[in-house]
Amino acid sequence: MWEQDRNTGKSPSFLFFTGGSALRALSSCLASSNPHSIHIVTTFDSGGSTAEIRRCFAIPAMGDIRNRLLALADPGKVSPHILDFLQMRLPTTGEPASLLMELQAMAKQDHPFWSDTEPHDVAFLCHGLQGILQRLPKHFDLRGASVGNLLLTSVYLEHGRDFEPMLDCFSHFLHVRGQVLPVVDEALHLGCELEDGSFVLGQHKFKMLGLRVRRIFLTVHERLLSEKTVCDVCRPPAAKGVSAGIGRADVICYPMGSFYSSVLVNLLVRGVGKAIARRNCPKIFIPNLGWDPELGNTSLVSQTDILLETLRRDAPFADNRDLLHYVLCDPKGDYQGRMDEDCAKRLAQMGVTLRFVPLTRDGRLHDPLLTIAALEGCLRDYCEHHF
Repeated sequence: MWEQDRNTGKSPSFLFFTGGSALRALSSCLASSNPHSIHIVTTFDSGGSTAEIRRCFAIPAMGDIRNRLLALADPGKVSPHILDFLQMRLPTTGEPASLLMELQAMAKQDHPFWSDTEPHDVAFLCHGLQGILQRLPKHFDLRGASVGNLLLTSVYLEHGRDFEPMLDCFSHFLHVRGQVLPVVDEALHLGCELEDGSFVLGQHKFKMLGLRVRRIFLTVHERLLSEKTVCDVCRPPAAKGVSAGIGRADVICYPMGSFYSSVLVNLLVRGVGKAIARRNCPKIFIPNLGWDPELGNTSLVSQTDILLETLRRDAPFADNRDLLHYVLCDPKGDYQGRMDEDCAKRLAQMGVTLRFVPLTRDGRLHDPLLTIAALEGCLRDYCEHHF
C-alpha cells in the first residue's frame, strides 16, 4: 500500500467528500506538493445565479466543481488574469440587456480585456462564451451570474451533458493537480426533514434551518408540494469514476465543511458506502471548528453516529471499522459545546479513535499544513497497525 508507494516516491492519494469553499485552502496547499488528490464534489447548490442556470438548462450545479478546479489549478502555468476571470461575477445591478451586451463584447477575441492573454487561451474562453450566449433564453437574468459557471455550463452542454469531457477540458486548460469528480450525473436537489416533521427543500436554505435535522434526501423536484409533504426521494447511482476513485484512495476523508450540504450529501448516492467499506485504508472525519448552522448543538459523538448511519444506508452490513477509523480534533479548537466530556470513550465504544492533534494556529480556522500533516499521521498509524 502506501509503504510501497513511498519507496517509489509516489505521494499518497487523499480523497475528500466535499463541496463549498471550506476545503479550498487545504486543496490548494496539498496540490502544490501532491498531484494525486481526489475530490468528490456536490452538484446540488440551488441559490443565487446558480438557480437561474439550473432552471433554464435543467442541469447539475457547477459552482462547487468550478471552485475546486480553481483551487487545484497550477498558478505557475495559468495566468492570474484567467483565474480572476473564471471567478468573476457580473454586477448584481443594472439592466439585463446591458449585461448581455457586455458578455457579448467579451466573447470576441479582439476585446481589450484579452490584450495580455495567450491567443489559444482566448480562443478557448471566447468559444465557451459564444456557446452559452447562443443557448441563453431571452428571459435569462444575468445579474450576479458567475462567468466561470456559465463557461462550465457551455462546455457541459456542448459535450452532450457529459461531465467527463467537460472536466477533461478544464483540467487540461487549468493544469489541475488532482482529480475533481461530481458525485452524481443527474440534476437533483437536496432536501431534509426537520425534527418537527416539516420539510425543507433546496441546499441554499440549509444555512437557516432553525431546527435539528432528522434526515436528508435527494429529489428531482425543485419545490415541496407543501411544508408537510415530501417530494419523491431518490437514491441515484454514483457518477462515473467515483467508485474507481474511492478504490485507489490511500486516505478517505470526510472533511470540515457544512456537515449536511457539503459532506454527508455526497454519501447518499448508491455505491459510495459500499466502495468505502471495501477499501482497505484509513477513513477520517474532521469535524468543524466553530459553529455550523446546519448542526446547532449536535455533539461530536452524535455527528459521528449520523455519519456512520448515512454510510450504512448504502452498506447496511458494514462494520463501523470499515467506514471510519479516526476523528481528528484540535486540543485548543473551539467546538462550541459539541464536544462531550467522555467523547473519546464513547467513540472508542463505536470502534472509532479520537485523536487530538494540532489542526489550527488560532483555534478558529483549520491550518492547511497542520491538517495535511494530521492526515499523513493517521496514514502512518494505520499502516503500522494493519500491514
